Amino acid sequence: RTRMRWLDEYYLLFMDEKDRNDTTTNITHLALLAGCAGPLWISKYVSTFPPLLPYAGLIVLGVGDSMGAIVGTTHGRIKWPQSKRTLEGSGAMFISMLLLTLPFDGCAW
Repeated sequence: RTRMRWLDEYYLLFMDEKDRNDTTTNITHLALLAGCAGPLWISKYVSTFPPLLPYAGLIVLGVGDSMGAIVGTTHGRIKWPQSKRTLEGSGAMFISMLLLTLPFDGCAW
């Protein structure tokens, strides 16, 4: 099928149940790239950009997603419909991102 089968096998390690059903394009990896790099690229061309905004993608992935996974795995009991994710993990993700951004100047709120 492809000459880079090793790359396909590597990406299989990081796919969740939604990605495994899609055989043409892996949307998750494209969304991660856009979410991390997009705000940083945009900030280079906008002069009135809040100082925290270029790092929004990294905050979401580095802190929010990690906290959501840790809390959801260890303490999660209430599952979202048709998903392995939990309400507790989603709450931990939101609260950790909120607490991380509060001390910075120039926040949107």
